[in-house]
Amino acid sequence: MNEKQEQSILKTKIAERCRKKGVKMTFVYDLLCVSSSSYYRVLSKPLSDLHVERLAGFLEVPSETIHNWHGVAVEPEQPFVNTTLANNIDQPPEPIALDERLPHLARQKGEGLSKPSAIWQKQNKIHYNWLLLALVLVLLTTIVYLKSSAANSVHHQGKFYGFGSDYDLSSVNGLNDFHIELYTYKFENVEATINGDQIDMICHIFTNSIDGENADYIGIFEATGKYLNGFAAMHYKITAEQNGEHWIGVMMLKIGTTGHANGYWLTAHNDSSETSVGPFAFGDTNLKRVQETIGNAIADSN
Repeated sequence: MNEKQEQSILKTKIAERCRKKGVKMTFVYDLLCVSSSSYYRVLSKPLSDLHVERLAGFLEVPSETIHNWHGVAVEPEQPFVNTTLANNIDQPPEPIALDERLPHLARQKGEGLSKPSAIWQKQNKIHYNWLLLALVLVLLTTIVYLKSSAANSVHHQGKFYGFGSDYDLSSVNGLNDFHIELYTYKFENVEATINGDQIDMICHIFTNSIDGENADYIGIFEATGKYLNGFAAMHYKITAEQNGEHWIGVMMLKIGTTGHANGYWLTAHNDSSETSVGPFAFGDTNLKRVQETIGNAIADSN
């Protein structure tokens, strides 16, 4: 059996196996990691061990059978002998016309180098474009982040004055832990400072009884907390200047960089009067922004 017939057996077996398994020849191309154009060229040469192993698994036959069907043996490499040089070894070399050969060699050398150089330049240009695109994206992302940070970072200081009062929540059914309305409050020299998501407030607070009698109670109100979207959630402490007594509580305040402020507070009731019902006190706070501050804010906006 000659070489072409043996090669035909292997290709025939592969085609029959494809029909039997219901697969296309592209499956064999992928199996051998070759293209359709190089498939026949691979089969016309000695097969590698990997190709033999994969074809044997696909055809379900031993590796020796693949070699028999293929029929192409590995031939040892023959040393190259330049017969022209051997025949003319005793003859004197012919003179070479430099003016005829050198331009031809230079042209061949230039053609050989131009293609890789052109490919390198094209790849370099692609890499440069990708790098430029990445830098632009990083720059845009940084700009957006900085603008967003600047928009979300509020820095403001305002001055206010105002009033507040207790709420009689004990009259509401089920709210037995709150005392009746006992006091009104006056806030003076209020300074509110907003830095990002932090807010601090300090002022003088005057406490007066509801019946109109001046309790002559003056204290320092200090509060700190979180600020978000025009609202402040603070915990506060009132220190009485007369006897050093402390009150603590929490306050929720709607306060912006312009306009007035209002909110509510909750604290523990320290009065031992029999008129008070429960241990908690609840009330409101209404602060008016100092007109001078409003005028400055309008002037800055213009």
